[in-house]
Amino acid sequence: MAKPFLSASNLFEVAKKGYTRGQYNSLAKASNLGGQYEALVAITFSVMTIEAFLDELIALSRDREEPDAQALFSSLNGLKSIKDRLFHASCSTSDTPLVRGNTIFQDFKLLVDTRDRIVHLLAGDTVDEGLIKKNADILTELRKRGISSVKQSIGIHKEDEDFTKEAEDNQTVDLMCLPFISSVATEDVAKWSYKVVSKVIASFVDGMRESSFKNCLKDYTSGRFQELSQNDLDELLELKKIFLKFNCWTSDDFLAKIRKKELIVSIPTDV
Repeated sequence: MAKPFLSASNLFEVAKKGYTRGQYNSLAKASNLGGQYEALVAITFSVMTIEAFLDELIALSRDREEPDAQALFSSLNGLKSIKDRLFHASCSTSDTPLVRGNTIFQDFKLLVDTRDRIVHLLAGDTVDEGLIKKNADILTELRKRGISSVKQSIGIHKEDEDFTKEAEDNQTVDLMCLPFISSVATEDVAKWSYKVVSKVIASFVDGMRESSFKNCLKDYTSGRFQELSQNDLDELLELKKIFLKFNCWTSDDFLAKIRKKELIVSIPTDV
């Protein structure tokens, strides 16, 4: 039997990198959008991780004989909505599933909704009360989770004024797109996003009924979907201190100064 190709953990690493690179860039001035770009990476790749994980569950359960594996395959096969897929996958394998009212499931739903408002704005979407309410509801839910960096208003922010003027002149973009992205593309939302993934996958696997199939998934997920350790966070703090010391706003700035020999650093000869 051929083994399936597993990639969800690689996508999760990209999501974490989005958060950590955003940490580097959090020293940036208000006009620097680097931190926003990295936060968008963290948000979108966090959802992609769970999408890939659910696809992998289909591949891993397809040829197994355990009742839970067969039930999982049947429940996932053919479903399109990522929310429905997680709900039915959990119900088919657990006596205490991730029901829709569960806190972890609600965080997962909010993460997907946030990604969808970033990625799935359609050409036909207009700036009307319905769209404004959808965006405002998402921002309100994020603030309820203690993410204070989410801006209180979905109006045009000062740093977006030049873009907004250009957009009005050219009539090329929906003006609601940028303010919403500016509101959610923050370091705190990026951190929350990747942590939701870690909790969703851990809760799903831990909640499964005991079986060899559960053991298979535990072996796969062990160590692959973990939050950053304290050592990782300490290293981030040290890097931020270095950037600040050398007046660098991002890791790219730091490397650029080294290349221009504006900074002299000792590089190991075996690198």
